[in-house]
Amino acid sequence: MFDKQLNIYPNPVDKNLVIDFNDSNQNLEFYIYDMNGRLKLHTAKRNIDVSNFNSGVYIIRAFSGEKGYHGKFLKVD
Repeated sequence: MFDKQLNIYPNPVDKNLVIDFNDSNQNLEFYIYDMNGRLKLHTAKRNIDVSNFNSGVYIIRAFSGEKGYHGKFLKVD
């Protein structure tokens, strides 16, 4: 179901995370999960403030219709 990897930077990140996707015309919804599977954020923004997240690894899943995309990032203080 998850076809392509998202381009996420900077990684590791301390404040603002940018999600770059080749097809900017697609409306993606992003879901960010911690490593325990808890949903931390659901957004359509591609520039995300993660400064209030705890340090650790996070998974991003994105959906556009039937297509799924994924990525992960490390949050540091």
